[in-house]
Amino acid sequence: MFNAYAAMGEQLRPWLRTHARLRQVPEGSVLVREGVQDNVLFLVEQGSVQVRTASPGEPATLAELGSGALFGEMAFLEGRLPVATVVAGPGCELREVDEDQLAAAMDADPLLERDVYQLLARKLASQLRHQNTIVHRWPGVNATPANQALTLFAYLSEGDIDWLAANGHESRLPGGELLLEQGEPVPDLLILLHGSARVMLRQNDRTTTVGQVHGGEMLGEMSLLGGSDKASASVLAEDSLTLLRLPKDRLRSRLAADALVGARFFRAMAIVLSRWSRNQLLSHGLAEEARLAEGDAAEVDAAEVDGQLRQAAEQRFARLRRLVLERAQER
Repeated sequence: MFNAYAAMGEQLRPWLRTHARLRQVPEGSVLVREGVQDNVLFLVEQGSVQVRTASPGEPATLAELGSGALFGEMAFLEGRLPVATVVAGPGCELREVDEDQLAAAMDADPLLERDVYQLLARKLASQLRHQNTIVHRWPGVNATPANQALTLFAYLSEGDIDWLAANGHESRLPGGELLLEQGEPVPDLLILLHGSARVMLRQNDRTTTVGQVHGGEMLGEMSLLGGSDKASASVLAEDSLTLLRLPKDRLRSRLAADALVGARFFRAMAIVLSRWSRNQLLSHGLAEEARLAEGDAAEVDAAEVDGQLRQAAEQRFARLRRLVLERAQER
């Protein structure tokens, strides 16, 4: 299980000690209710919590979380309703973080902002690895909305795009070939420029499709965020792919050297992973109360809600593709 205290950066730890309220919670208390707006992030100090989500039948248990667990981050990142209900177990003691207070502190301190978004991205990568292994228990198809593809570019800057183009290189792969193989090292962060691919998980001698990726999406980001440098799933090209390959060591150095750049990248990664997790639950008939509460908004990408943000994302992605092509032609 992901331990937020072990993973958090040095800027966030003292801020939490000063600003996060510590309280004991009776067993059975509902801390987060699916489909109901909240404004709090939680860290488990002692005891445990259970994470449940609504389904057409009985509520589905997604996880049992213990000391060091973090929850409430998806609603914080996306400004959307929670997709799960979280209930306190025995001996539960929590730290509660007011999201508005945290957001104000992040605005004033780029190092804190980078620490927070890096922690949330790492937590969501861990959560999605677990979710990928259990979601097949419920019927459904892992449908990834095509408009999710540009979420990454909604949160980067023009300078980030130029840096990506200058530090990565173009790569091509014919349809039907493996781009990534589960369990193998992943030296690069990959950005899909053209084409689509299928994400597959091998578990107990069975291979299951857990999602699809389209132009504008990342691959390999979960290995960048800790836990393992190896691919957590296989990726098969459905048609001819054009990719930007960016060495992860180079990107890590960039994110460590510039707090503002790091905050933007980790925020983008965290939102991409949050959207992936949310859409995967919805496509399996889970998070039913959140879907009903949001109505059609549950099918809409976060960047789509703001037309200007969506337009900027499209322009940045088009710029990246143009710059990568120009560099390839110069060689």
